[in-house]
Formats: sequence, structure tokens, C-alpha cells
Amino acid sequence: MGSADDPNFDLPDGLTMEGRWHNLASFHGTAIMETDDVGLLYGWLLNWNDVCEMEVDAVIEDEECGAILTEMLSRNSS
Repeated sequence: MGSADDPNFDLPDGLTMEGRWHNLASFHGTAIMETDDVGLLYGWLLNWNDVCEMEVDAVIEDEECGAILTEMLSRNSS
């Protein structure tokens, strides 16, 4: 763990913050997190529930997306 000045403060092993950006005009921000265990992300987010409102958009890389869509299309065309 780090200090409060460290952008990775309180992140558990297995959850990495790739970066974060702030829009001071609207008091909104964006953080890009990486993990193989979404439970780690949600557990970390619970620590901040009393401080700010967060929204999660889970994403996957192109290659994995293509494989999933190919499988889905092959099932639907049968």
C-alpha cells in the first residue's frame, strides 16, 4: 500500500490504476483500472462510497470481443 499522495493508495494486490484524469469544471473524473478479478475493483470502490459517486464500465480487448461475437453469431446462425 502507499500513502494518500500515491494514486494507487489502498489498491489491493491484483488491482492496478492505469491512470486517472479530472475535469475540475464539472467535478467529474475518469480512472482506468485493470484487474482479472472484478470483485477486487468493487471491493475497492466500496471504500470510497461515502466520498464520491462512481460508475463502472467493464471492457474487454478487441481480440476477446471478436471471439465472443464470433461464437455468438455461429450459435445464432444454426
